[in-house]
Amino acid sequence: MIAERRFAEAIGIMRLVLYAYPNSANAADGLADAYIAAGQIDLARGTLQQALKLLPGDPRLNDGQKQSLSRGEQAKLDQLKP
Repeated sequence: MIAERRFAEAIGIMRLVLYAYPNSANAADGLADAYIAAGQIDLARGTLQQALKLLPGDPRLNDGQKQSLSRGEQAKLDQLKP
């Protein structure tokens, strides 16, 4: 949907995914990506920070995935600095 520039729909779907999986860092990261694509930078920053907080306790990710996702989220935060 993001590729089709249907940002509102992508955000809505990712919000539902995060609601269904509130402990998923990956879901939070996906929502942040949708916010970034839509130009909603403040919401993206907050959601990336949420994803970083969720990472340590996310049971669906192994240590390597957590490290990779953490680096990616931090890189996005660095790019979004005001």
